Amino acid sequence: MKQFFGSSSRKGMLIGTCMVLASLISFFAMHLPENGNSQYVILMIYTIGMIWVMDAARQKYPDGKFGPFFQEGFKAFIVCTLFMVVYTYFFYRFNPGIVEAGIRINNQLIVAEGNKTAAEIQANSEKIRDLFMPMMISLNTIKYLFLGALISVVLSVFFSQKSRP
Repeated sequence: MKQFFGSSSRKGMLIGTCMVLASLISFFAMHLPENGNSQYVILMIYTIGMIWVMDAARQKYPDGKFGPFFQEGFKAFIVCTLFMVVYTYFFYRFNPGIVEAGIRINNQLIVAEGNKTAAEIQANSEKIRDLFMPMMISLNTIKYLFLGALISVVLSVFFSQKSRP
């Protein structure tokens, strides 16, 4: 088992799989909203997983240089990001009711304002439908890449300073 999870990219696969499973369990088994507080659990899994990767890198590179530490973190967070982006695509593709519910709520808000025609409201709904998937994928990509890079940089600095005599 240790040999299989020896590389950072394989650890990233495990972390990404755990994040996807946590998302599926929170939405389908626990019936929590897809963008609710359950996201904190997923981000905690991500952070703990990245700490695991970086700690293993500390044992692999005892000389304490920043570059190798960050490289190990990079390999892991790229794979985690890929897993979550693919999950996001399939999740919203197979759950169109989420998008439609959001559009209904948006339409109710627009009607309550009273300054749009029915044709404008319909055009707005179509625009939201067209932009929803690219928007969700890009937001998740940016979120997980930024967080992964931030964690990798901070832990690389921490472990590289701690490793030096």
